[in-house]
Amino acid sequence: MKKYLSLIILITLVTLCAFSTAAAELPFSLSGDFKTKYIYDLENENNLDQTELNLEIEKDFSYTGGFYLNLGLESYSEYLMNNKNRETELSIKEGYFDYYTENIDWRAGKQIFNWGSSYNIKPSNYFNPIDIGAINPLENREGINALQAKYYLNNVQHFTAVVGLREDINDFQQALKFTKRRWHGFDFSLSLFRGNELEKYNQNEYPKVTKAGFDITGDIGQKNIGIFSEVVYNDFKSPIFNDGLETVVGFDYKFENNLYLLGQYYYQKRLFENIDDSQIISLHAEKPFWQFHSWEANLLYDLNSELIVLRPKIIYSLTEAMEIEAGAVLKANDDQRSQLARANEELIYLGINSYF
Repeated sequence: MKKYLSLIILITLVTLCAFSTAAAELPFSLSGDFKTKYIYDLENENNLDQTELNLEIEKDFSYTGGFYLNLGLESYSEYLMNNKNRETELSIKEGYFDYYTENIDWRAGKQIFNWGSSYNIKPSNYFNPIDIGAINPLENREGINALQAKYYLNNVQHFTAVVGLREDINDFQQALKFTKRRWHGFDFSLSLFRGNELEKYNQNEYPKVTKAGFDITGDIGQKNIGIFSEVVYNDFKSPIFNDGLETVVGFDYKFENNLYLLGQYYYQKRLFENIDDSQIISLHAEKPFWQFHSWEANLLYDLNSELIVLRPKIIYSLTEAMEIEAGAVLKANDDQRSQLARANEELIYLGINSYF
């Protein structure tokens, strides 16, 4: 273990020095991060590791446009038939060009859309599937090739139109959204989507669906308690699926001691007659300590299966650009029928993150 961590630190320092020197001479901005983790799989009692190098390249051509590229190089170990194998993948997480006209901002390329106001589970996130290979899949999304046009009516209102193609689906994914900001202290959006679900159902098919959504976020009271909500109605093309609502309501608040709390309730009407409605409670808490360090905890509770997923994490800063991260994914009342069980593997990990 000591030899492994020493090698990680050496690689991190060399990477930081190399890219810091190169970035000063480039005609575009270059940033990124290097993360490596030792992982112990509690469910299968296996030792794993995961190393990621992300490079972000960005160039802004004043008022005419620009481009953004996020390259990811990942190396990880996995077990197949009790044999430990290593996989290495180079991918474009995001990569797009921007072009600005008088009232319309155009964006073309691979994109991750941050639609919706809720935390982790977002009914209004129509385009980007979760990254099932990540330690926390709900916080990581896969990009989609798309063309986006954002038309500004004024400083507080705009329309957004998106047409995209996912890698595993031949049909176009289409959406239109209207957004209004600073309406009595709230921001809200109305959206309409036509395409395919993000998850596979019915013999590994992505069901075709039309969605109509509404989301709102803002602060209430003198203490600035944040509230947010999303409501989406699903209209499936296939008669084997039940049409119905998918909704989230939640709040967040930051105390004077910098403790940040967030809670939300998620509901989805059952997709099939022989299953229950989906109901999930999410709680998130984080707080800095000793000025430069922080701890974080996430709790997911499936009200139907009574499955609990707990994600504690501690980040200890070594320098301004380097930190140690230790965390775990723990489950109680494990039930494979729950969608939380499929998206969360029980494990503990220790890693080093560096930024440049």
